[in-house]
Amino acid sequence: MIAYKNEQIASVQYYIITYLTYILFIFTIILKSKKMTIFKSLTIVAVTILFTSCGSTKKSSTPIVTLLPGETQLTAIKTKYPDATAFQLNEGYSIYTGACTNCHGQKNIFNRSEASWLHEIDDMSPKANLTAAQKDALTKYILSMKAAAVTGN
Repeated sequence: MIAYKNEQIASVQYYIITYLTYILFIFTIILKSKKMTIFKSLTIVAVTILFTSCGSTKKSSTPIVTLLPGETQLTAIKTKYPDATAFQLNEGYSIYTGACTNCHGQKNIFNRSEASWLHEIDDMSPKANLTAAQKDALTKYILSMKAAAVTGN
């Protein structure tokens, strides 16, 4: 299963509208100057767009696709954490797609090692004000995704 982050799409739409407003504002100012031709005005607008978009730190406009935990992930994680539950994996998924991705954007779970994820979760959980149970759920969610991928499920 996959889930799309509608909030991320809405955020991208906001930035597009902001950029268009900015471009129209600059274009209007340039056209009011009687010394500028339309070609020169459009060139200045294009260069402005190029520089502002290249220096942007905003997240990609690509919709975020995240795997929902299922029976495969639960079975895979139970080899390491026999006490893991579907509820914990779903809670971890909610934390990952909420608190984590809202600040950092989505990271590819499979590109990091287990040790790297454990370090990251240990480092960030106090900053995100996660309880011990939430930290445990997040850990189990991420490791369940990796474990299911390793087992080929």
